[in-house]
Amino acid sequence: MRNAAFFRLLVTLLASAALLPAQDRSSDKNSPFPTQQQTAPNAEEGEGALDTTPPKGIATDEIIRRFAAKEEEFKLARERYTYRQDVKVQTLDGNNPTGEYREVVDVIFKDNGNRLENVVYSPQSTIEQGGVSMDREDYEDIRHRYPFVLTTEELPLYQILYVGKQKVDEITTYVFDIAP
Repeated sequence: MRNAAFFRLLVTLLASAALLPAQDRSSDKNSPFPTQQQTAPNAEEGEGALDTTPPKGIATDEIIRRFAAKEEEFKLARERYTYRQDVKVQTLDGNNPTGEYREVVDVIFKDNGNRLENVVYSPQSTIEQGGVSMDREDYEDIRHRYPFVLTTEELPLYQILYVGKQKVDEITTYVFDIAP
């Protein structure tokens, strides 16, 4: 599971600052990113058209810095909330599932602040039958890093490419491609 080439991050920012040109790494031959044309989402998926012009009034590095700071707040808050986490990982052959890992966990906190995880549902995994193997570290990532949180401390671990702006569910978002 760790070998994913890249993924897309949509960011909504409700602030503005001085405009600086976006850094374009997509033409770099050694870049792990496909070209912007290849990664442009389909309008049929319920998303608006992708506008690849640089953001106006804010530098892409500033968007990333602010987003990562907010993600740090989210990460800290998530550690204090009770919630149910329902995770399903499937391998597919076309539209047909060939393997599945599923786990439902209630996360609560005791009066002393200690985190308690109660597994509510966890059938035998068949993910290996689908040709994917998951190790202990993958399961830990699902438990403790899901959802993906890109904090300021973790920024140096990733290459982040500004792709453009896009309307998603009536909200204008900034779109970034991210690779390890």
